[in-house]
Amino acid sequence: MLLRSLLAAAMTLLLSACTGWWSETRLIPVAERDTAGLEGAFVSDEGRVILSATAQGFVRAVDPAGQEPPSEVALALLREVAPERSKGW
Repeated sequence: MLLRSLLAAAMTLLLSACTGWWSETRLIPVAERDTAGLEGAFVSDEGRVILSATAQGFVRAVDPAGQEPPSEVALALLREVAPERSKGW
């Protein structure tokens, strides 16, 4: 039991040190990107963000207050997959 508690504490410390994740390549290829149609200024309890589409198929998010750096994201929208028809039934 003590060993499990120490392992859980060690994992908690290791995971708390993770501040971000970077990929050397784009996770969603250009052919699989979807345009979400998100454009304009959006306001939430946490602040305001301006969203705009880019030429590469990304959505660019800009903090008008300048507290956060701009970011670009690619979107792959989920779609319903048709169920496979069983043969011979």
